[in-house]
Amino acid sequence: MYKYILLAVLYIPIFSGLYYLNQIAWILEFILWIIMYLAIFYFFHVVWTHFRKKETLHLVEYGKKFYISLATLLYLSIWILWSFWYYQLVYQPLNLEQTTISNGEKTVVFQKMIHIAKPDYYNSIASELKKYKQDWFVYYFEWVRWWTEQSVETFNKALWIEFDPDLYDNLSKLYWLVPQDNSQFLNILNNKDYNIDMNIDEIISEYENLKIEKNIIKEYEPPIDVNTEIIKTLAELSSRQLELLQYINLTFLTILTKNEEFLQSIQNSFWNQLLFEIILEWRNKVVIEEIINSEDKNIFATYWALHFDGILQWLQEKDNNWKIISQKSFFPFQ
Repeated sequence: MYKYILLAVLYIPIFSGLYYLNQIAWILEFILWIIMYLAIFYFFHVVWTHFRKKETLHLVEYGKKFYISLATLLYLSIWILWSFWYYQLVYQPLNLEQTTISNGEKTVVFQKMIHIAKPDYYNSIASELKKYKQDWFVYYFEWVRWWTEQSVETFNKALWIEFDPDLYDNLSKLYWLVPQDNSQFLNILNNKDYNIDMNIDEIISEYENLKIEKNIIKEYEPPIDVNTEIIKTLAELSSRQLELLQYINLTFLTILTKNEEFLQSIQNSFWNQLLFEIILEWRNKVVIEEIINSEDKNIFATYWALHFDGILQWLQEKDNNWKIISQKSFFPFQ
């Protein structure tokens, strides 16, 4: 009798969770799956005990043991996943440092950015920018502006992604985040805001020149319309299912972005290495030249996190007086 009570105690929360996510449909699917697996495992049990000349349990008795073991495994898996989520998002969250560097003549406060994050993160960066502008800092920011339709089309083919203007907005919904809005950081206290970056025309022009220089001929596959696929996924999920997916997605996004080896592999294994070289390194050059050649002595800069190491390295190669003065932590997913 106690086994039936134990089964009820174990499976009522499981069925309640499935009902919460998709009402009766997922409960019925789950029941069909566990019946199917019971049949498979019981068959192997019968065969094993027959050849080993051991006692074969009755289906009912075997079923009780099987379902208790299955529930225990499910609870253990949920506990491990929850612990993993807690460690990644709460105990050791992603940290995008704000790093102050200086060569004694100029000071740059470099804030690493990610293009989807929690609203509090972007609000904190805007507050930091306001504080530094009060100290007469100017603002440098990245923004690859769309230009001619032909360049945008070539860029999408080279990237193999149909880069829709709404992509980040829809992508952020899969992660319980919001997209970065550059306008949030503009005209704070004054209009000393400078878009130090390349536009699409410039990127594609350099890309085509490099292809000629390196004698590279590329046949492009049609770009993937990621935005449409995301919209379809969002439409198919209930609000409760989406909430669960957001937790899972955010956990894995945290793991990937915290992993320096993974970030390095993006650079090394990006399918169009030539384009990535321009997206990262050539745009770094634009920032570096502006820092060195401009009359601005105090600069607050917001750029994608992968840009910082390259910018600092090149600055130090040109002037070994550039050093890290201080760092401050900001957590984009908290």
